[in-house]
Amino acid sequence: MFNVDKFEELYLYVLSLDGGEYYLDQTDNLHTKVEDHCSGKIEITSGRNPQLIWSEKLTCSKSDMEKRLENLRMLFRKNPDDMLHRLQARLPTGGIRWG
Repeated sequence: MFNVDKFEELYLYVLSLDGGEYYLDQTDNLHTKVEDHCSGKIEITSGRNPQLIWSEKLTCSKSDMEKRLENLRMLFRKNPDDMLHRLQARLPTGGIRWG
C-alpha cells in the first residue's frame, strides 16, 4: 500500500516584529493563529508587536508545506526586505507600493 499524503488547506504567513525582524510559519487556521500571536500566547513573538503582513492559502500536504516554509525561511535569511516585496507583489492588488 502506498503512503499518500493527505491534502489540506494551509496558510503560509509572515509577521513583522519590532526590531525589523520577520516571523514565518504555517497554520490551518490563520485567524486564530494571528490572534494567538497578538495576544502573547506564542512565546517567540510575545511582546514583539507582531503584525500580519502577508499570507497565502495553499492546498497541499503538510510535508509539502514544510518544504515550502523552509525554502521561504532560507530566502528571508538571505534578503528579508527583497523577499517581502516579492511576496507582496503576488497579492491580488499588487501589494504595497513603497516609496
